[in-house]
Amino acid sequence: MRAIQNNAESIIVVRDLFFEYPDGTQALNGISIKILGRRITVLLGPNGSGKSTLLLALAGLLKPKKGIILYKNTPIWKIGSEIRRYMGIVFQNPEDQMLCPTVYDELTFGLKQLGYEGEKLEKKIREIAESFHISHLLNKSPHRLSEGEKRRVILAAILSLDPETLLLDEPTADLPPLVADEIKKLIIELRNKGKTIVITTHSVDFAAEVADEVCLISKGKIIAQGDPHEILTNEELLREVDLRPPLPFVIYSLIKDRKSDIRTEKRPITIEELQRFLLSNLRK
Repeated sequence: MRAIQNNAESIIVVRDLFFEYPDGTQALNGISIKILGRRITVLLGPNGSGKSTLLLALAGLLKPKKGIILYKNTPIWKIGSEIRRYMGIVFQNPEDQMLCPTVYDELTFGLKQLGYEGEKLEKKIREIAESFHISHLLNKSPHRLSEGEKRRVILAAILSLDPETLLLDEPTADLPPLVADEIKKLIIELRNKGKTIVITTHSVDFAAEVADEVCLISKGKIIAQGDPHEILTNEELLREVDLRPPLPFVIYSLIKDRKSDIRTEKRPITIEELQRFLLSNLRK
């Protein structure tokens, strides 16, 4: 499912980042991290760990107390508002980004800033709407849509500007399972088309399904970064931040404990991997 790019380079570099809210809450405590291009990097941690604050800082929406954020080797403060041409962000609550009376207006707003007009604009709107399956929503108020529809609309509006990097804050939070699956498939499809994607989530199972790399965050610090199979099957490490391993790994562990002769090269963390494991071992 995941076609990982082996030649990925660091597109975002964070060095020794600190951030404090006005009430004195220390949200980031010396975070250093590298985000590789054309991959899905998941910032995983419990509520209040600092992952959303980090995402907002990456987008240039929060000014750190200390530290530096580089986008393609250039400090983002030097790029300024032009960073929006390279990086798009989708908030956890999509209504926070909805400014227009109709979905059509939401899609045209950014495109007009880029000089689209007339038939060129209409053609682009049709392409975007069809791609995100929202053609039937164009004349509706975005505030009256379902949560899943709202997220598709905001994603469409952001991606119409064709940013290289996409920042997603809890993209499947509070969504029904089938709608969350649609968003998950869309995220993987965007990565496969060459987008760099950074996601925050507290869902270990969601992280297991989409991540090419996992950064485990706790109390404003990165405590582990690396391959999802290494981090998400480390029960002791996850327990430190009040998280559990993915459910497929939990099931695998129960089976393996009962049958000591079971062997597998890669411990399963997704339903697909668990299915392959069961088919190859339980027939023996």
